[in-house]
Amino acid sequence: MAKKIFKTKNGINFIVHADKSAKSASVYIFIAVGPYKENVSNNGISHFLEHILLRGTKKFPNSDKLLIEIDNIGGNLEAFTSKEYMSFGIKTKKENIDIALSILNEIIFHPKLSLSDIEIERRSIIDECVLYEENPMMNAGDIFENQFVGMPIIGTKKNINSFTQKMLNDFYCKNFTSNNIIICLAGNIEKSVIEKAKKKFSEKKKKSLQSIEIYKKKNNGSNIRIYKKKANQIHFSIGYKIGALRDKDEYVLRFISVMLGGCLSSRNNINLREKRGLVYYIQTNAEFFSRTGYLATQAAVMKKDLISAIREIIFEYNRIKSSGISNKEINKIKKIISSRNSIQSETSDDMALWIGCQAVTILNQKGKIEEKFIFTPEEFTKKFANISAKDIYHVVNKVFTKDNMYLTVYGQINNYQKAKLKQLFYSKGI
Repeated sequence: MAKKIFKTKNGINFIVHADKSAKSASVYIFIAVGPYKENVSNNGISHFLEHILLRGTKKFPNSDKLLIEIDNIGGNLEAFTSKEYMSFGIKTKKENIDIALSILNEIIFHPKLSLSDIEIERRSIIDECVLYEENPMMNAGDIFENQFVGMPIIGTKKNINSFTQKMLNDFYCKNFTSNNIIICLAGNIEKSVIEKAKKKFSEKKKKSLQSIEIYKKKNNGSNIRIYKKKANQIHFSIGYKIGALRDKDEYVLRFISVMLGGCLSSRNNINLREKRGLVYYIQTNAEFFSRTGYLATQAAVMKKDLISAIREIIFEYNRIKSSGISNKEINKIKKIISSRNSIQSETSDDMALWIGCQAVTILNQKGKIEEKFIFTPEEFTKKFANISAKDIYHVVNKVFTKDNMYLTVYGQINNYQKAKLKQLFYSKGI
């Protein structure tokens, strides 16, 4: 199941991962847009545009006709905007994948962008923004993430209310260029489908991507951010800034994140939840973007347990330095990672997302797709095979430092807790 990467004459990137044993086929189109290509005044415009593109096209004048067409082929539609890219995908029977390609071609290259649709979606996105603001779990994680990778995906209410038809059209024309788009096909894909797709998507005229100033987040001078919001629980994230995707320490840091809080038997879950009952939920993730990344533990606690929970997480971070990790635990984590990665190839849509998300991040990072940086799940798993206790010790001592630690707290805390947090966070023992 080897991947194939090629370009059409007009510069659109194609990635194909064919699997003749698959019962389905999927196509996902990735566009390199998102908050990292926005500025303060238009933050949220990528997400807004994602909504508008599904409102209708030249061939399907309204969303009803568009969605019926997808239903007619038994298709599952997925659309989302992330920090660095937007994606539209359809999973369907292999016999219908050429129709799915035609539908996505319409969505991406022939949108209506009508005034009436813009106003309808504006109301919907404002409602989404309110729901987002009222979800402390989402807020705590995103506020932490925004310290490293810019602004929120959804934007602000002020911006959402300010977007005009011209602004949306200008942003679309500037960013939806042929060499800024990746088409990823996975599953039971026939050669004839690939040839049809190449021909269909070559119809778009080649247009060079205009130079865009990448948004750079300014540090406010403090590694602690406290947002006093009324909530039954306090949600927080605590962790470290790390390198970008394909940084030399990436695989060791991914390994450490699973060990700390990325599985049921992880150190944080056993210590803080199962043994002490300090947290409602706890998880540790390592996230990698085109220019930066972070490793962080996110948790929810009752107000009275906040200081104790953060102290225990810091203890677990430091315990890797002081006590290391046994070969038994290393082998356990390797098995978990291997099992999880093998699942990624089970369905065509999972595989299309797996390959495509890597590719568009590499495109953002290097200005082009380089095959040597894009891995299948099997290739990715091999990156963890030789990780040793020595590797972990080296990376932890480099990354897990006092000056590199960041904390975001979202909830109603008092001045005493605030003072204790600063005392704990900036103590020499960290």
